[in-house]
Amino acid sequence: CGATLQAGGRAVLADCASYALSHPAAAVAGLCYSVSRGMGGTSGVLYAIFLSSVRAELANASLAAAPTSAQMAAAFCAGAQAVGRYGGASEGDRTMLDALLPAAAAFTAAA
Repeated sequence: CGATLQAGGRAVLADCASYALSHPAAAVAGLCYSVSRGMGGTSGVLYAIFLSSVRAELANASLAAAPTSAQMAAAFCAGAQAVGRYGGASEGDRTMLDALLPAAAAFTAAA
């Protein structure tokens, strides 16, 4: 898993100068592309699912300016839920959801 995360990080570093920063959804789409390209295995697919769902939530939000913390929390939650839905796991199964779901709850509470 460490090598997979490292490969994803390297892909993000290689691509980040080309990310469209005009809208948060566009920036996350670029990040999703990098992760999809750079990370292999199941975790790479799950990170791409997470980011794709975050992007979709931000794209559907009516953003006149930067997203609010509540909109960002909702996008993060959508990503975490998608990982569970498509990955078939739930909290307590010793997967990335054991980190994502508490983080989503804390993000929502802080928003």
